[in-house]
Amino acid sequence: MATILATEGSAKPRKSESTWAMAWRRLKRHRLAMVSLVVLGALVLVAIFAPFLAPHDPFQQPRGGDLRAMFFQPPSSTHWLGTDDLGRDVFSRLLYGARISLLVGFAAAFVNVLIGTIMGALAGYFSGRPFLAFAGPLSRLEGGWNFPFIVFRLSGWLLFYGALYFAALIAWILAGEPVQAGFAGDWTASAQLSLLGLGLTWGVVAVAAVWGLRGQFRLDLDILISRLIDFMLTIPGLPLLLVLSALLRDPRTGFGQTTQALFGEAASVVVIIFILVVFGWITTARLVRGAILSLREQDFAVAAQALGSSQGKIVFRHLVPNALAPIIVEGTLQVGIAILVEAALSFLGFGIQPPVATWGNMLTNAQHYIFFAPWLAFPPGILIVVTVLAINFLGDGLRDAFDPRSRL
Repeated sequence: MATILATEGSAKPRKSESTWAMAWRRLKRHRLAMVSLVVLGALVLVAIFAPFLAPHDPFQQPRGGDLRAMFFQPPSSTHWLGTDDLGRDVFSRLLYGARISLLVGFAAAFVNVLIGTIMGALAGYFSGRPFLAFAGPLSRLEGGWNFPFIVFRLSGWLLFYGALYFAALIAWILAGEPVQAGFAGDWTASAQLSLLGLGLTWGVVAVAAVWGLRGQFRLDLDILISRLIDFMLTIPGLPLLLVLSALLRDPRTGFGQTTQALFGEAASVVVIIFILVVFGWITTARLVRGAILSLREQDFAVAAQALGSSQGKIVFRHLVPNALAPIIVEGTLQVGIAILVEAALSFLGFGIQPPVATWGNMLTNAQHYIFFAPWLAFPPGILIVVTVLAINFLGDGLRDAFDPRSRL
């Protein structure tokens, strides 16, 4: 009996694992996820060291000799995956294309997750908790405000509404010119319309001034963000992406000239990332909103609020870190979605333009020669499939690793 007690007393208690350590231990049991992690790591390393691994210059076209014999060369010891219609090495362009495709995928996913997390966290925490976003200087006179503060607020509002009045007056004067031109032979009708426009302008300014001095406005961020998401979900995504891509890349437009001036040769990459962010954050925002709605009612959040922590500290220091598990899983899936969308836009001719090599525009170029030069289409297509599958399998593994009900 004494021996048993001694043995039990000498046993060391097992240290409790952190959430991340337990998730990593469970992830290592998911074979597909680990294989996918190795594949993605290899692709990232290949993309980083592409200048050292590429046997040829991906932009160099052959010069001299029989140029026709250098175009559409099948795979050989010199060109491992053959050459394209301009005699460029396909394998080298494939390595350099990995840099752009993975950069676009990871950068767009990071920005999507960042924006979606902020928007979803604000919507979830302030759901049903509208806060005072605006209050006129005369709306709280009974609160005991001192005289200098009231004078300061009144002066600010008088300057603001004075500027508003002059802006409205200038708009009325500019609008009065075509009215007078239309009634050149009838000055009475022109004067009546002009006076009516001036009266309406003064009326709007007066109502705005009175409401601005005495009114209040409470803002519900959840309603605002949720309605914005609902509105964006009603917009057909692909047509809008095509229009934005054409508008931002066209050097004849102001947007195109601005992007070219700011980013130079990288303008097309930045434009594609921006386009992918336009709709990409919506899924993350809805996911984070649901997680924050559940977390904000738990004891640790209520205790932090009772201790006087600020709302920003509660949201971004207590609630968001506890929702990182689904955010990380969503981030991995966003990478695959961004790579597919970039490939689709490039395939349609609205993505990153040659001579910059991406897997998508390599497929675009290969579609014209698929029957007599299939080596142009299969390598980028296979890499897109392998990359997206690896990312999806890794996302499934992360979801199971962070799910306490999983059997891993």
